[in-house]
Amino acid sequence: MARVRARRCGLGTARGRGSGSRSDWAWRRRHCGCTAEREQTRSDHLGLIAKHLEWQTALAGSQAMTELEQFLLDRAMEHDSPTLLFNLAREYLRAAKVIRPGALILAKMVGTARKGASDLTSQRVGHLLTAELRADLERMLVVDAGLRMTRLEWQVSPARDASATSLKTAIDKLTWLRAIDAHQMDVSVLPNERRRFLAQVARRSTNQGLERRKERKFPILLAFVAQAAVDQLDEVVALFDLEYAVGGRHGLGVEGGGAPAPDDAGQERGQISRTRLVQVDLEADRALVELVRTQLPEQGWTSR
Repeated sequence: MARVRARRCGLGTARGRGSGSRSDWAWRRRHCGCTAEREQTRSDHLGLIAKHLEWQTALAGSQAMTELEQFLLDRAMEHDSPTLLFNLAREYLRAAKVIRPGALILAKMVGTARKGASDLTSQRVGHLLTAELRADLERMLVVDAGLRMTRLEWQVSPARDASATSLKTAIDKLTWLRAIDAHQMDVSVLPNERRRFLAQVARRSTNQGLERRKERKFPILLAFVAQAAVDQLDEVVALFDLEYAVGGRHGLGVEGGGAPAPDDAGQERGQISRTRLVQVDLEADRALVELVRTQLPEQGWTSR
């Protein structure tokens, strides 16, 4: 190896004070053009290759870095996964012919973009978060004595079956959402993906987890109730159709039926069950009519 280096630098292998002395070796290591000994050779070659291929370097404060930061912020408003954002940044740099900065630098940029997306979200919906609405959203995380759970858990829990009881519960949920004007909250200032992500965070989080987020919990709960107002109305309509379809199969709403005649005891039990179901049906009907009459005037509902 020493002979190879010596030949590259034009040195002999003599050990005296001639051309191959230690002092001569040290001087040539600092000043000669030997590729194996120059520290800047790799950087110089990288610059020449990038120039030949028309790629640019993402230097700190350069336009390329500024554009990358904006790209990451825009994507962070749609996605929150650090791995996904990192890979999207790599694809963006490759398409823009920009040499990727160090992995640690890019990872820090991803973290900054995620925090910026959270701040931008709060800024865009800040005008909706009035003191009254904040109080309503706060109460969603407090255990309700009547429900024996928080309002958030109550809203997230799905209907167990297509019964009149489930229909009445769904109507109660929708009525509560409309009481806080959730159906009138315009969160279109946020991208669809951001709204879905925030609503999903609320569904998966506990009340303690949301409390630890402090101010950041309000945009999350806001996106949830706005989406829940739409989903809950769909659930009410679906349960209404299913419940009456089930009732029809049991002879409560459809004429006919070919079931065999039960005995006296079975007939009595069936009559009691039908009476209870009819009572719950009537209660659910009254709640639905009241909801349509008082809560949905802006959608063109009219009572007849």
